[in-house]
Amino acid sequence: MTPEPGHLALLLDSSLHDHRLERDIIEAAGGRLAITGVGVWEDQNEQQVLDQPLLAEAAVILVEHAPVTRRVLERASSCALVVRYGVGVDNVDIPAATANGIWVANVPDYATDSVADHAIMLLLAVARDLRGFSENVRQGSWRGATEQHMPLVLHGRSLGIVGYGRIGSATARRALAMGLKVYAYDPFVPPEKMTGDGVVACPDLETLLKERDFLSLHCPLTELTHHLISEEALALTKPGVIIVNTARGPVIDLVALQAALGTGHVAGAGLDVFDPEPLPIGHPLRAHPRVVATPHVAYLSDRSFVELRTKAAQNAAAVLRGEPPIYPVNDPAHPRRLSTGAGPDT
Repeated sequence: MTPEPGHLALLLDSSLHDHRLERDIIEAAGGRLAITGVGVWEDQNEQQVLDQPLLAEAAVILVEHAPVTRRVLERASSCALVVRYGVGVDNVDIPAATANGIWVANVPDYATDSVADHAIMLLLAVARDLRGFSENVRQGSWRGATEQHMPLVLHGRSLGIVGYGRIGSATARRALAMGLKVYAYDPFVPPEKMTGDGVVACPDLETLLKERDFLSLHCPLTELTHHLISEEALALTKPGVIIVNTARGPVIDLVALQAALGTGHVAGAGLDVFDPEPLPIGHPLRAHPRVVATPHVAYLSDRSFVELRTKAAQNAAAVLRGEPPIYPVNDPAHPRRLSTGAGPDT
């Protein structure tokens, strides 16, 4: 199917300022790009999205953080595709999109190395007390460790990985190279894949949590993984465990984590994601001496943004040409046809 000239690709929000790359790719496919939010870091609410005057005209919606809810999809009566700038799609109502014949696509592999590097960096920073030593130097002090608070060597210790997809397995490769014993749990990955990588496959989360020195989270946010690391889960972990989260903030119950840090059961945490985001000013975890926090930047790198923008636009261009998206996350039985904008095929 040849796309009609000028099919609209609507970018709802973006923390980036330059979208010439996306515009070139979309225009080459016969579309046109309209941008409603540039340099927007704060999430829009549903009503702000519904108030977008071009929403009903959009053949493709590109989105970073804005909610693409059932009501938004119902208003977007010409939309054939929603593209998420990133890996997670928890801000898109996928069942509603599928029911309305709308493809949903993401960019699942653009920042694999960046996030895996960041996870290992956070683990090292907490285990080696980078925050404490750096602050002492900044404040004019010059001291070593005490017997009660000694930096840890990673070699020979155990790392448990929750979620063994692209990023989880990339983190495992780095950890194995550093001499860690790596265990993993992912109900959607065959155990043979893990064992073939030199990783011990755990049959359930409880087995993974017990006796691990370190935990690193790499699972998507779903109903099943919301507060996966709860008070009960933390109670199963080894005393003195260090936890790293570069996945999604709500995977950890931060209230339970804060309590476990307070008792010392959790020795430290390296956190790039939070619930909510941004973490409120004055939140205890911002200043906690045994927490290394970064502002949801694990995906950032000199290479990742170019790849992200390119692949997001390529998803859009494919649908504008009448093809399925490159990275679909759903499979609508009757995909909406752009030629009429009249809803799902029958």
